[in-house]
Order: sequence, then structure tokens, then C-alpha cells
Amino acid sequence: MKQARISTGTQDLPMRWWSDAKTPGAMIGGIVSNAFAAIGSNRQRSILTMLGIGIGVAAFIAIVTLSQGATDSFTSKLGFLAQTITVSRARNATNTSLTLSDRDVKILSQLQHVVAVSPTISDEAEVVFGKKHWSTTLSGVSFSYLQMQNVSIGSGAWWSSEEEQSRRHVVVLGTKVVENIFGQTGIDPIGQTVRIGAQLYHVIGVIEPDSLLGNDGIYVPYTAVYTPSKPNQIAQISIQVDGTDNLDTVQTEIQMRLGQLHHIATDGSGGFDVTEAIGQLKQTQQQLGMLSGFMSSIAVISLIVGGIGIMNIMLVSVTERTREIGLRSALGAPPSAIAVQFLLEALALSIISGGLGLGLGLLMGYGLSSLLNVSFIVNTSSFLIAFGVSTAIGVGFGLYPALRASRLDPIIALRSF
Repeated sequence: MKQARISTGTQDLPMRWWSDAKTPGAMIGGIVSNAFAAIGSNRQRSILTMLGIGIGVAAFIAIVTLSQGATDSFTSKLGFLAQTITVSRARNATNTSLTLSDRDVKILSQLQHVVAVSPTISDEAEVVFGKKHWSTTLSGVSFSYLQMQNVSIGSGAWWSSEEEQSRRHVVVLGTKVVENIFGQTGIDPIGQTVRIGAQLYHVIGVIEPDSLLGNDGIYVPYTAVYTPSKPNQIAQISIQVDGTDNLDTVQTEIQMRLGQLHHIATDGSGGFDVTEAIGQLKQTQQQLGMLSGFMSSIAVISLIVGGIGIMNIMLVSVTERTREIGLRSALGAPPSAIAVQFLLEALALSIISGGLGLGLGLLMGYGLSSLLNVSFIVNTSSFLIAFGVSTAIGVGFGLYPALRASRLDPIIALRSF
């Protein structure tokens, strides 16, 4: 049996969704079918409307993916600092004669719960090999610095405790230093001798590219450059504790020992700053979270703008389809069925655009994560949030046009014929 059709001037849709419906399921199926038919009859307008939601969802997914990846990379690469305490000369210290010394390093390394200690002596230096030379930063650190900073050696090795105690002049180079003084020579830097300042050093290792220590820098045993008579040579002492639960205990003990060694207040205040790196880590994580939240709010604004676009197109659709609404009402379609149809049209627009935006967002997130060299993490919650927001926008911004359509007076609507 051929179905009757409604000619509305803007579209030609079957009447089966109320005239042939024998069951609630059939009626709902007809409404859904008609909703998609209405969207298809105005493809260009529907596509432009979906772009707003799709771009908003894509931006949201990309931001969430990128922020989660950045946080994970930050935690995995710098999480070891959570067990680190740093000691440095206080900026507001009144006693200018207070300096950190090799004696402080040895005494602090003997404290309970301390597993590694490294001073840091920093200076500008020029590395020379043959006719090649490169200006960089020299860092004098201990043999345990490699473990404390979670650093990987690309080739060669780090120096040992014995080499440090014997004050051997060995050096580990950053990859950028190697590129600039060995790059075009084809010579393996391991085993070569370079001049740093007035002293010759034996190259024993090269830092792995993209290491946390950075590519541009050189590292030598602090004993090779430490001069006891030179004031403020040790910039800071890094101390690794065996667990975060012991941080406060070790910090208190450090303050007491420094107070005894340097004859200052028993808590060590006024002379040295003793800080836990975990506080700086938490602060950085909070900053990352704030940045992510700010960027997400911009994406939400884009979603709201897209929702307004859906409301606008649905209001225009109600106006264009006044004849159709009047005829359907006159033939017995209940207001609820008319409202549901227009609401489903808005919902379909938002869900389809949300799905497309989700796929685009994942591609954007993957591309940005690869570009910035951070982990690519797909969280199920981001999927749920994206579809949840898309559905909420479809219902929220489609509800008013749907109610407006259902409340049209059939007599007034039929007068538009």
C-alpha cells in the first residue's frame, strides 16, 4: 500500500509516523526516520551547523588528550624529584661568609634515610678539540647525580665513585657539544681528549639525546673543579631520600646539622634554604591543570556557540515548516510527537557532529602529542564527556524550538497554505 505524503513546500515527508503507527515502537521509529529525513533535506545548512559542535568537541578532546599526555610525561620524567631535597644559600642570608663546602656534602650523605647526595658547581666554559671550540655550561656534580636525575647515557659511561675520589679529569658531553666539536670529523668522541679552560679532560661518555639534563652542557666530577678556598663555589646540594614519607624527618635533620656546622640557628634558618622538590612539582602540576582548564573553557565556549547555531537553525526550521506542523496537528498528531521530532532533529545534529569532532580531536591530539614529544593518552572519560556535552547541547538548545513547534495553533498554521 502506497503511503500518503505531506507536501510542505520545503520537503516531502511520509505520514507513516502517525497514521500507520500501531505501536509506540513504530511511532518512535517513524519519528526518528522523519528527523533524519528533515536533516537530509537541508544538507548544506545541517553541515554548517554541525561544524560548530564538531570543532568544539574536537578542540576539547585534543586539549584533554594533550594535557593528560603532558601531565603523564611530566610525572614519569620528573616524578623522581618527589624524593629530593635541595640545600642552597639563603637569598636573605645576613652572614656573607656562609658557604656550602665539601664537608657539608660528606656529613649530609651520612644522614639516615639519605640514599644519594650531589653538590652542583656551575660555570661557563669553552670546550676545545683541535680547531673546534664550543662555549657551554660546565656542571661539577657527583657520581650519584646520574641516578638522582634519572639520566641515560647514549654512549660510553658515567664516572665511578673511585674516579671521583681520585679527582680524575673525565667529562661527559651533551649531544649538542658533540655535534659542534666532533660532528663533521667523523671521530668517535669516546676516548678523546678535550681542553676545558686550561685543563685537559678525557671524554668517557655522551648524554642520550633529549635527556632531562639537556643537550648543551658538559658534566665533570665536582672534585675535579672544587677549590675549597673559593667562596660560594657550590651553588646547591641535592639530597635524595629513600621515600617521600621521610622527607620531613630528613629536612629537619638537615637544618639541625647545618646549624651545628655553621654555628647558626638550630633550625638552619637565616643561612640556608632547605626545600623539598615535591612542592615545586605540585606547583607545576597545578599550573598545567590551570592551563588545561583555561583551554578547555575556550573549547566549551565554542560548543555553546555551536549550540546557539543549532537553536537558530531549528527556529528557522519551525518557521519554514509551519504548514507541515499545522497539517500534522489537524490530522491528529499530538503536540508531544511534534516536539519529540524537532528535539530529535536537534539531538541528531549534535550527536553526529560530536562523533565527527571526537575523531578529529583524537587525530589532533595525536599530532600535537607527537609534535611536542609527550605521551598520547586516550581516556574513556573524555569520550563520555564529549558525547555527554554534545547530547546536552542538542537537548538544551533544541528544547525551545521543539516546544515552540508543538504549541503552534493548527488553525493559524493551516492559514499559511
